This record gives sequence, C-alpha cells and structure tokens, in this order.
Amino acid sequence: MFKKIFSVLALSFLLVGCANENAKVNTEETTQKEITEEVIEKKTAQQYLAEFEKTAVYQDRVRGIDSSFLESIDFEGDEVPEMILGSNNDTKNSNVTIYKFENDQWIEDISKNYESNIHIYLESIGKLPYGDGTLKEALAFEIIEAHASTMSQSLSILNYNETAQSIEELVEIELQSTETYSVNLEENNFIVTAENGLTQNYIFKNGEIVDSSGKRVGIIINEKLAELVGTTINDYYINFTDFYYTAQRKIKENLIAEEYYEGAMCSFYETFFLCESHKESGGMHAYYITPKNKVTVDELTSIFNQTVEVVGWENEMEGGYSYTAEVMTDSGLYSLEFDGDSPESVLEFIAYVPN
Repeated sequence: MFKKIFSVLALSFLLVGCANENAKVNTEETTQKEITEEVIEKKTAQQYLAEFEKTAVYQDRVRGIDSSFLESIDFEGDEVPEMILGSNNDTKNSNVTIYKFENDQWIEDISKNYESNIHIYLESIGKLPYGDGTLKEALAFEIIEAHASTMSQSLSILNYNETAQSIEELVEIELQSTETYSVNLEENNFIVTAENGLTQNYIFKNGEIVDSSGKRVGIIINEKLAELVGTTINDYYINFTDFYYTAQRKIKENLIAEEYYEGAMCSFYETFFLCESHKESGGMHAYYITPKNKVTVDELTSIFNQTVEVVGWENEMEGGYSYTAEVMTDSGLYSLEFDGDSPESVLEFIAYVPN
C-alpha cells in the first residue's frame, strides 16, 4: 500500500515539475515575443513622418493652402516625435499646428496663428537637438512679414516645457529692420548682426538660450535678487536693446495696465513694469520691480555683497519721508526704496538702470 502511495506521489511531483518547467518555458517565450514585437514596432522619425503624410488629418488640413514646412520633432525625447505643420493659409494669415500621436492616432495638440495687415509667411530653420544625453529636440522657424515700406524677420523656437508639460514658444527673437542673421545648426547658434557690425549670439542649449559665454540671455536683474523678491522679469528673454513694444510682445503674462509713469508710456505687470523711454542706442532706459515677497535691507546686503546704506530724506513732492539707497554693480545701478532706514526695513520698489 505504501509503495502504491509513494508511486502516486512521485508521479504527481514529476507532473508538477514538468508543468513548472513548461510554464517557465512559456513565460520566457512570451517575454521574448513581447521584446521582439517592441523592437519591430519602433520606427524612425522619417517613418512617422511618412505615415502622417498619408493620414486624412494631414490631407484635409493642407488641402487648398500653402504648406510651408512639415517637421518631425521629438520634443519629449520619447522616440515618438510630434509633427509640426507650418502653413500659409493666405497672404495675411500663417499658422503652426502641432500634432501628437496618441491612442494609435494623430491628434491636433496646439495651434498658433500669425497675422499681418499686408503679407506674412513662415519658413523652417531646422531641428535643435539637446546636448544633455537625451533625445529631446526643439524646432526653430522664421516669421517673415511685409510692411508698407519694409520687411521684418523674427526667429521663433518651440520647446517642451517640463514644468507645464506642454510645447511652448521658448523665445521669439525679433530683428530690427537693419539687422541680419545667420545660423549654425551644428552648434544651435543664431548670430544676429547689426548695421554697425556688432553681433549677438543666441545659442540654444538644453532648453535655454545662452550667449557665447554660456550665460543665459535675458537676465535683466541679478538672478538671486529676482528669486528673492519674486519677480518674473527675467523669464522672457528681454534684451537691453529691445524697443518697448518688442519687449512687450515677449512677455507672456497678463498686462494689468498701460499708462504714463513720469512722462513715459509704461506696461504694468504683477511684479514689474517697463517704459517707453529710450537711450540713444534704442534700448529701454530703466526696469522697475515691485517686490512680491518681503525682503529686508539685511537680505539685500548679502545679495549684493556690499553694504546697502539707506538714507531718509524729506520728500516735499509726495509729502513725508522717503527712504532710499543706491547700489552700483558691474552691470548697472539699482535704486531702492524702503519703508524705513533700519536693517529690518522692507524693500518696496526697485528701479534698475543697466550700464
């Protein structure tokens, strides 16, 4: 009897062992099959582009219009590129439309329109790859507009914003009528040349625009100071040589008011304002910051790495006393206003005049 039971148990273990081995083999075969299928399904950017051109979404969109460019750009670096269609709908309207591949179909994600009173058209400049080891890319294109007696050019760069998780315009570089530009796509470099021969380099580097020294373009005030007071003035790639309306077009936040301040037309935003007051070079004269955060005299001393000496004086024009300080730096002059003259006094206003 015991022999029979032992034989049955031995057979059971043998069958279980075989079943486990078969299951293991099947699992390995399934895994290998999934890996093989995944490899087979990977496509190149050109393959995605060719497939997109055959879709009804694309064919319907370009019917009857001038398609100026179609680019395959991997903004997120996930090896599934987005399609960017630049089109000139008519002489006065151009459009950039971004399509994403989701749930096995192409869908329209973002559309941006460009208008002109006379004539406007778009041209692609090319891909701008990141240099940080990822597969992420950006796209540069040109906006060309005809005016009554002149032509204007702007260089626009589309980039993926990690914080907002969306594709946005990183910067639009508007050329003055006497400026020209050249491009070195191998180095992601745009060289703008003024009539007097002076040049400005705009280099795309890992989602930012830097100059030839590697410093981010558009830093108006000290970066640590900007972070401390909570202003966004450094976020929009404004240049010291920008005209008032050029700078205004770059700012992507709500305009609270546009009115005169000390005799000049100014645009007021939440944490700063800028005014139409030009130097001989054509740039704005000063930049004004209205602090969002509470900042004391002592904190500014550490930011500027020099003593901030506050002076109290009788303000006959406004009445009462004003408390001010001036700090000269290598980049320019900071005129500061406080609510008192003690080390704990709070900053109320900044006027910055670059050198």
